[in-house]
Amino acid sequence: MGETHELLPLPPEGVGLNNPEVGRYVACEGLAPAETHGRWTESETVRLRFRLPFRPEGGVVLRLESLGYVARGLVAEQRVELSVNGHRM
Repeated sequence: MGETHELLPLPPEGVGLNNPEVGRYVACEGLAPAETHGRWTESETVRLRFRLPFRPEGGVVLRLESLGYVARGLVAEQRVELSVNGHRM
């Protein structure tokens, strides 16, 4: 995974993880290569690293959209734990 300082700052409109240019803005660990609909996880842990263009006074809103894969008899549930800079949210 690339170093955070090598990444371009996130654009104000954000960037989708299935965008062919995502590697310029987000360092992804634990995700499969991008597909048109999104990305699959490849491990129990996914790490995303990115840079902001500036440090906003009021904080940051991070919007993640995800769908869990649930299959009757195989996968009953999916759980998500979110940590930011090592702090569990």
